[in-house]
Amino acid sequence: GFDHAEIAAEICKNWKYPEPLTRAIKYHHNPSRSNENQMAFILHLADYIAVLSGAGYDIHEILDIREEGTENFLSIHQRDVESISSEIFEAVVKIEDNLDM
Repeated sequence: GFDHAEIAAEICKNWKYPEPLTRAIKYHHNPSRSNENQMAFILHLADYIAVLSGAGYDIHEILDIREEGTENFLSIHQRDVESISSEIFEAVVKIEDNLDM
């Protein structure tokens, strides 16, 4: 009946993390429920970019993880998100190539 975000938020409370950070962690999958916590939207978008970059969730879940309105709230365009994702993917590939040497 709970997920990793809720568990992490409880840990943050016990460790006396600032409430805005705790709220961001708790609602990063559903940032619209965060009372307009900007960090929740940023974390949410970071999850989405991780998926676009090939990390994180199964690629088939990509359409299910990004909450509509995230880009608008953060004043960012989808093409910027795709560009960031591409840059991250290229950087990870470069790192992996260097590790294989």
